[in-house]
Amino acid sequence: MMYPWLISISTILIVLYVERVENKYLNSDFDYIPAILLAYIIPAIISYSFSVDYSGDQIHSFSKSYVIPRAIITVMIVYLLDS
Repeated sequence: MMYPWLISISTILIVLYVERVENKYLNSDFDYIPAILLAYIIPAIISYSFSVDYSGDQIHSFSKSYVIPRAIITVMIVYLLDS
């Protein structure tokens, strides 16, 4: 099924775009919620809103094995470099 992949890719592209927009309200939101976290929250909200379970799809195991660990490490490195 391609829907989970489309949701994830479009969400990531939107989050990357919104993160680079010069808007004081959006930038202040990113002080509290990291952009990488929105890439996980938005697809979860979409699947919850439409009552669809994508846990059996291939993207779930790919995300769990590759994307999430790398995202966590990246956020930790960026946090350490900023402080």
